[in-house]
Amino acid sequence: MVGLISSADSSSISGVHIRSCHNVQNEEHLDTTLVVDASGRGSRTPSWLTSLGYPAVEETLVKIGVGYATRIYRRPSTFSSDWKAMAIYPWPLDTKRLGYIFPIERNVWMVTLSGCLYDHPSADEVDFLAFAHSLSRPNIYETIKDAEPLSSISLHKFPMSRRRHYERLSRMPDGLVVLGDAACSFNPIYGQGMTVAALEASMLRDCLQQHLNSYAADDITGFSHRFQKSLASVVEVPWLFAASEDFRYPDAQGKRPFGIRAFQGYTQRVCCLTARDPFVAQSFYEVLNMLKPPTALFHPRIFFPALLTHQSVTGQKAWPFSSAKIKQQNKRI
Repeated sequence: MVGLISSADSSSISGVHIRSCHNVQNEEHLDTTLVVDASGRGSRTPSWLTSLGYPAVEETLVKIGVGYATRIYRRPSTFSSDWKAMAIYPWPLDTKRLGYIFPIERNVWMVTLSGCLYDHPSADEVDFLAFAHSLSRPNIYETIKDAEPLSSISLHKFPMSRRRHYERLSRMPDGLVVLGDAACSFNPIYGQGMTVAALEASMLRDCLQQHLNSYAADDITGFSHRFQKSLASVVEVPWLFAASEDFRYPDAQGKRPFGIRAFQGYTQRVCCLTARDPFVAQSFYEVLNMLKPPTALFHPRIFFPALLTHQSVTGQKAWPFSSAKIKQQNKRI
């Protein structure tokens, strides 16, 4: 898609200009009732709208400079441990590095090392292991140093999270909706993007059904603006979680939300509880993966222990969520 087709007064979108990747010289016009922009972070809809006379789309940015490297390892046949998956996070924030081990199909591990604010792992094998060794705890390095690599090292870099506030436009052309990374692109290290996109697609289905129950099939007047308002409510909580974690680093750039220090303090305590309390661990990951609302983290079995855990948190370097105490919960988390 290389452009939008608008009505004479630009009040609605009636189609798109498309160009084949095999024949860039041949441009076609496709008429449609509704255009859904799910084209990702590179979406050109903001510039297309301004060219049609619409105001610029407001953006919220969190510049975190994330880079990560992933490699597949064969799990040794002699390996034995009480954990199923492992994550090592930095705390206090005297380091910007973290790492994960996840089991995947065919009895292998997916190992990901990551750093923010441009402290990134590289694709060099020696550097990859050295990066793992530099984490707050040696567990990942000790696990993979003698394991057999089954893949090359894949790199990905992500300079910033970006949220485009289509819901704030004073007017939105009918016949156009924007979702997925085209509307809100999260720091991928938290694993929220696909879940949020699925929830947005589900909301689009429901909103369309509600609209068609009240209007004719070819009448979508007002639908675009209403949908973008609804979309904002889906994005709000995962955006707050991701941004609050990124903003723990003083050098992360962006406008910090009101009350973020209190939110960070509480979630820090909850995170530390997950390493030793199965109920807290399951609740935390259900909220993180949007299976439960954030209010679940204020259950009395979480709230009161979190208030009392402050002293034990101070000075803690890192925590793995692979504690033996939550082993029995792994299949349900």
